[in-house]
Amino acid sequence: MDYHRNVLHEDLSRLETLHLRYSENSNGTQRGYISGLDVITLDYIAVVGYGTPKIDTTVYIDTSSDLSLITCGETYCRTSGYSHHDECFYPSNSSSFIETLNLTNRLAEGFSDDGYYEMITAYERGISMLRGCNGFLSNETLTLTPSIVIKDFMFCCGSRPRDRDYHHLSDQKVGVMGLGRGSLSIASQGYRSINGSFSYCLPSLNGNAGFLIFGSQREEFGLVQFTPILHNPTAPSYYFVDLIGLSVGGKMLPIPASVFRDEGTVLDTGTVVTYLPEAAYLALHSEFDAWVRRYAASVSGFANLETCYEFGHLKEIKIPKVALLFGSGVTLELPPTGILYYIGSSKYCLAFAATKEIGEFSVIGNVQQRSTKVIYDLGRQMVGFEAGSC
Repeated sequence: MDYHRNVLHEDLSRLETLHLRYSENSNGTQRGYISGLDVITLDYIAVVGYGTPKIDTTVYIDTSSDLSLITCGETYCRTSGYSHHDECFYPSNSSSFIETLNLTNRLAEGFSDDGYYEMITAYERGISMLRGCNGFLSNETLTLTPSIVIKDFMFCCGSRPRDRDYHHLSDQKVGVMGLGRGSLSIASQGYRSINGSFSYCLPSLNGNAGFLIFGSQREEFGLVQFTPILHNPTAPSYYFVDLIGLSVGGKMLPIPASVFRDEGTVLDTGTVVTYLPEAAYLALHSEFDAWVRRYAASVSGFANLETCYEFGHLKEIKIPKVALLFGSGVTLELPPTGILYYIGSSKYCLAFAATKEIGEFSVIGNVQQRSTKVIYDLGRQMVGFEAGSC
């Protein structure tokens, strides 16, 4: 259980980071397919290529970050734990690498926070994620698939600092693929190359393979439900969606839509469980608990999850259907793996929690996105859901 306790502890840190960036800012026809999408400690990973010739690099998929970063260079490769036999990106071996700005040296010169932000606004005003670059802001050729190559792609070449931006990620050797909405993200820098579209299916932990696709695709009529991506000027890099309600066992919970709409809801791959305003979480807990306690024994909460059960005596786990309801008439029914979080010894918890403070936006985590193809149509500013895709 220590593993799961650590995962959930880091998840709270991730949530705090998302809200902290938000509060700081408030003061400011090709088709590519990456198969074998995998998961490490509930952070999802893929492999892309950097440089000429390209070096395959493992990266975490992060839809709420803009800046992509990888470990590169002799110093950073060594200090990040690479052995002699590991592949690491060395800029001197690439004919297309260009160093744009040495952020490490600038910070070492003693810039204040205000000076630091003034320095980087030439690249993107107010992007706090550049604080996560411990090294060089650089340009390089990025190979997403054999047919999708982005030249002069700006990214961080160095190491991932163990700070509040990235300490939730488990492996220092794994980079970050920034798929946010800001100008430094892959979705923006490579907009034309990917035809303004990407999608993924995050696998559950039952051995099924997931995928990450770049480029537009033909969607089967009636299988994909689209809902608008909302713009929030205080957090322009986040994918806000219009969550308005929840249902349990087909019953709509008595939660006013304003409970969700007042602060908004972010769709995020890096957060594990889903965080809701307290009023919404309590309504979900009450209805779910009344249903499940007919079959399972309630047990004490685990880490930040408070609704937990012991299913050891059951041959089959019985839980009600849970669905997320969106303002455009879209209903996303969650699979069982998107409802419960397994903590060990036949014990499971409802994979939802309350936000920590009043006024914080909700976050739909990666547990609730499992097995569903999530399509980001950036041209139409829509996000689509196709259940049961992996």
